[in-house]
Amino acid sequence: MTFSAARFFTKSINTYQYQCADPTKPVGTPACCTRGENDLAATRRRRRNTNLQELQISPDEKKGWCLWAQEHTTKSEAERRCASFGFTLCEKPTKWSSTDQIRYGCGRGVYAWTPVPCKLQVQINSLNGWVNIVEPVPVGGSPHKPLTLNSNDGFKVRWNMHAGQNEKTEHPLWKSGCDGAATGCTTAPDETCLCNVTVSTEAPFVDPSFVPSAAELRRTLFIGSHEPRYFDAGGPDHRYVQCVAPACINAVTAGVRVWNRYNETRYDGNATINGGVWHDINDGRRLVFRNDTIFEVDPTTDGSLGDGASRKLFLRNAVETVRVGGGGRYSFRNPPNFMPLLGERAYQFAEYGADMGAEASRNEIEATFEHLMEHENTAPFVAKRLMQRLVTSNPSPRYVEAAALAFRTGRYGGVTYSGRNGDLAALTAAILLDREARSSTLDYDITHGALREPLLKVMHFMRAMEYVPFEGRQIAFTSMQNKLGQSPFNSPSVFNYYLAEYEPTGPLEKAKLVSPEAELSTAPLIVNFMNGMSSLVDNGLTNCVNGFGSGQAKPSRRCTSWPYSGSRHPAAINMQATADGNLTFAPSSSIVAEIVSELNLVLADGRMSEYARKIIGEQYVCSLATHY
Repeated sequence: MTFSAARFFTKSINTYQYQCADPTKPVGTPACCTRGENDLAATRRRRRNTNLQELQISPDEKKGWCLWAQEHTTKSEAERRCASFGFTLCEKPTKWSSTDQIRYGCGRGVYAWTPVPCKLQVQINSLNGWVNIVEPVPVGGSPHKPLTLNSNDGFKVRWNMHAGQNEKTEHPLWKSGCDGAATGCTTAPDETCLCNVTVSTEAPFVDPSFVPSAAELRRTLFIGSHEPRYFDAGGPDHRYVQCVAPACINAVTAGVRVWNRYNETRYDGNATINGGVWHDINDGRRLVFRNDTIFEVDPTTDGSLGDGASRKLFLRNAVETVRVGGGGRYSFRNPPNFMPLLGERAYQFAEYGADMGAEASRNEIEATFEHLMEHENTAPFVAKRLMQRLVTSNPSPRYVEAAALAFRTGRYGGVTYSGRNGDLAALTAAILLDREARSSTLDYDITHGALREPLLKVMHFMRAMEYVPFEGRQIAFTSMQNKLGQSPFNSPSVFNYYLAEYEPTGPLEKAKLVSPEAELSTAPLIVNFMNGMSSLVDNGLTNCVNGFGSGQAKPSRRCTSWPYSGSRHPAAINMQATADGNLTFAPSSSIVAEIVSELNLVLADGRMSEYARKIIGEQYVCSLATHY
């Protein structure tokens, strides 16, 4: 977690820089001083004149007071090692020469544990409630710049809302003097508040006569735990056993198991109650869950949405709260962190050592992916976006729910695909096989369906009109982003070429319906599309006459329609002759009505209205009379 209840300073051996570290993490080295001396350099000087056997130090351990050089331990381990030789942690490990650092010291650039406690503060932005950590250092010490006032390294926290508060008053406000004595906060520069913080760990569930449901556990508990069996290696004092109280047994059928420490087993008459703590209350006894109790939560099988619902969870019965100032008025949930904080650096010069950062980076990435996959909004979000691309811009809530369920369960229509969360095969089947995608009745609903993207319209037209490339050339477009608003593999942002929530002005906007592709239907883009399609029909794929093609070609592109002759170009060359390819479609009939019907089939899937077919037929006859 980002904040811990107790912290102690570690100090750089090379500089006067301190950092406020969590004593439970192996981020400092044991720098030991003779009792009564807190300066490592003084101890080193005294050691030169001290008989090693009197100090019970063997010649092999002559390399220094650091037990051992370049090794990092927790604070308790550092204290244990120093105490084993009759020493204590140095209060002020002193800077010394490079030679002595290696010969007598802990190594260059490392941090050493001190017995000096420290506390973090937070600087609170009154406008948005973001906080950045401020780390006071001892007199004469040097702080880390990111842990000073106005460091601009703020981050968002989840403030707890108490009675009488709203989202604007859930944190101290500069304009009200940061509530002064009421909160233990003071005003700070740039309209911020500087506050002391304390950390408390509480067990939200303590009554063994009531075991919460799986859904309530997922909503309440955010600190995970190892599986209980992994604690067995620590011996009986660390081993967990399953709770067998009546409520615990009944909860198993609901997918919840309760585990408590083995050494907390107590007796009541002839009955043995495993996994709990007995407390005398009114001459009676009752079992109490503690903050180290572990709840094992089975995955759901019905595809119900919720964080972590698709996998087995082991949740610690604990909620860590960071309390701001005094009075209990302001608090926020202790945020998790994966990468080492500044107070957890092992080396002063390397910022974050590779040995610390690599695994932490992998864990953070995995946790991010897991959070996104398990979030209750992921399945309907992915389902709706794919529906908009494949079927309709405005899918019904029932349609989205059915597809989201398939995505989370890996099953659809009686078929099990992977049977796991995140199944794209099941999602695709749910989208394409649903009645909302297959019903022809919906073709008459003007709100159903979607506009085709302009680039897809061009590609569809070329396929339907049997485009044949010259000598097998690849299709090469140019400036399509400027002409159509779409260029292959060149989206202007990670949010696609258009917004999925775009509502075009007019009837759709009034009906609260979206048409994402319509965002590309601006007047300039429509004109460019019509010009490019006309050039494609008349001249083939070329850049001539506002065409979509590239200007680079062999033989050289000729954008003239009259014959050209000369010593270098004896043959007549026109636009079609130098195009990258041409449309070769020819109708299978010479009857106008049948020609229009065939075009309706290959270009509009037979959806063209009778009036549209009549107009196109008349124009076809007119064109034949004019040009032939």
